Parts: sequence; C-alpha cells; structure tokens
Amino acid sequence: MKKPKLIQAALITISITILLGLFAKMQTIQPQEVAYDPYSKTQYIDDIKQVINTFKGGSEKKIASLVKYPLSMSYPVPDINNKEEFIGRFDEVFDETILDKIAASTIDDWDTVGWRGIMFDLGMVWLDYDGLIKGINYETSIAKKIQKDLIEKERATLHISVQEFMEPYHHVYIDNDIVRVDKMLDDSFRLVIWKDKDTAQQPDIVISNGVIEFQGSGGGASYLFKDKDYTYDFGDPYIGSKADPAIPSLSIYEGDELIYRGNSK
Repeated sequence: MKKPKLIQAALITISITILLGLFAKMQTIQPQEVAYDPYSKTQYIDDIKQVINTFKGGSEKKIASLVKYPLSMSYPVPDINNKEEFIGRFDEVFDETILDKIAASTIDDWDTVGWRGIMFDLGMVWLDYDGLIKGINYETSIAKKIQKDLIEKERATLHISVQEFMEPYHHVYIDNDIVRVDKMLDDSFRLVIWKDKDTAQQPDIVISNGVIEFQGSGGGASYLFKDKDYTYDFGDPYIGSKADPAIPSLSIYEGDELIYRGNSK
C-alpha cells in the first residue's frame, strides 16, 4: 500500500528536478540584441511630419528654411544657393501641383532609402537625415521655359558642328578642357571636348553613339564612348536624384589600361 506514495514522491522529485533544470537554463539565456538600423524610418517620423506640416502652412519663407543649399536645378538652370534666392525663385521649384501633393501626403508616402536619404513619391522629393530637402525631381512649367531659353542661348555659343542635340546633360571643366555630354535625337549620347579653347571654336574630340551604363543601386552612371582602341568614360555619380550631386569625372582607357582620369572643377 505504500507504493503509490513512493511513486507519487518520485514523480514530484522528477518534476522539481526538471523545473530546476529549465530555470537554470533560462538564467543562462541572454536577451537577443536588436540590430540598430540608422536608416529606420521610425527615427525620422518627426522630421517628415515637420515637412508635411510646413507645406500645409504654405509659407515660402518657412519652406525655404527646410532646404539644404545649394539646391541643384536641371542643367543649364543655375543652382539655388541660399534662402533669399530660393524665395525669389520659388515658382521655379514649386507649383500648386507639387505643393498640394506634399501637403496631402502621409508618413506612409515617405520611405528611407539607405544612405541616400528619405524619398517621397518615388524620388520626386528627397530629404537628408536632418530633415532638409536636398533634391527635387520635378520641373514646373516656369522652370521648363527657363531651361529651354537657356539651352537655346547656350546652343548659339557652340561651334556650328555640334549645335544639333536634343538635351544637354553635362558641360564641365576638367583640367584646362571643356567636356560636354549631350543626349541626341536617337537617344544616344555624344561626347565633345575642347582642349584649352573656347566652345565657339572647332572641338578637338567628338564621339557619337555613346551609351549609358548604370552602376548598381547607388544611382551612379557612366556614359561610355568608343573611339577605336580608346574608351572614354564620363562618370556621373548620382544621376537621377539630383540629391547630393557629386563631382563628374572623365576616364580614358587604351584597351583595358587607364591612361587618364580627371575630375570636373
């Protein structure tokens, strides 16, 4: 008759042993560390809200205070260098369409995109991680007209042999040379180089049928031009966003050997 009590006692002992073992194991388990994500959108919600609310208010002066200068404009329109210029040229940057779109946006319409910043509407507007507007990929009708007029004025300054193009992409100074990349009517690209001379003179190098090659997720691109054994690589580090514009460069290869590299001034 004592056996049930012995069995009961044994079961209790086993249960206690198991529980103690589980408790000891739990004591040794360390809490898992959550990896810190510097680009998590939750950290920048207040900055995004500030931008949205500022646009709802509609004050040009307050919007100007949220811009990172200089603000890049589409070539050949001059960049906007400070708040005063921004207010004076406000209608070049924003019209009712984009103002209303930003003002009506919600947090869900904005996303962090790694080191590139905070993006609105697939890159229409970019913020840096201080909550400042650093890039706008939108052209008002006023900006388009200004750009068109400036393109025609610039076209007249070029040598007649290179005045035909659809859209100018770059016109930079590298060392003592002027290097220009134009988009042509057939969607190819043309490279023009003047060696230490004015653009009204005959250019030294003209290479047509260039192609564009995109470089990964960073937004960079290369315009590649072939001339016999030589390849001219015009590097445009941040194409497409106008955010944090970097310095364009020209690299020249003979075969696979780099024989020249220069950065724009």
